[in-house]
Amino acid sequence: MLKSHHTEGSSLVDNAPGMPNKVLKANGTSEGGCSSLRRPGSTPTRLILDVHMAACCCGSKKNAQVLDEDVAKEPPPEVLQRGVPVHEWKDWMARFQRIVYANNVSITVQILLWMTLVGGIFLLRRNNRLQREMATFMRDFNTQVLGPRGLFAKTQKGVFHADKHHEEISWLAIALTHDECASLREEDHIFWYNHWSHTLSAASSSSCTSCYGSCCGTPQV
Repeated sequence: MLKSHHTEGSSLVDNAPGMPNKVLKANGTSEGGCSSLRRPGSTPTRLILDVHMAACCCGSKKNAQVLDEDVAKEPPPEVLQRGVPVHEWKDWMARFQRIVYANNVSITVQILLWMTLVGGIFLLRRNNRLQREMATFMRDFNTQVLGPRGLFAKTQKGVFHADKHHEEISWLAIALTHDECASLREEDHIFWYNHWSHTLSAASSSSCTSCYGSCCGTPQV
């Protein structure tokens, strides 16, 4: 499901003077269940649209980052008010999902493939293709649709990893003001989730694992 949940104030945590904003407040939605990993919350200057990982071990289109179909067919009010036509939004969101689906591999197949060298190489190449195609999509989406209307979007992901426990959560951030657009452009795609402080820290600023989840490709989703 793709949703936006407003919280008061900025999604950024205040950092030292002169330092780039590399930490986000994790005060938004979660995937529910036993997961405590949370997204940032939407603010008056930034929309956070949920991107969900379908938890299924079968089917060619089930293990993918997907948008809620109902909301994907109609832009959020803040975007619609900026003049983005409904039909144009629907076309671009359909393209977003096609890119993901075309590069999707089910969870069961992933487990089997990682057991072999050839399978592991296949998964790496498939994921890198996903990252490249998504990077191209976001560039075109911003240039042709959002940019002319004073908006900017970026795909981002939160990651928590401790021993054998691993969680990920994704979202599409849309900046609504000039200053917020500039801020979002400088932010990373991947963030580490801190359960104690409920914050998301940019992976590149915390360790050399900034390409985590992208297999050394462009970290987009």
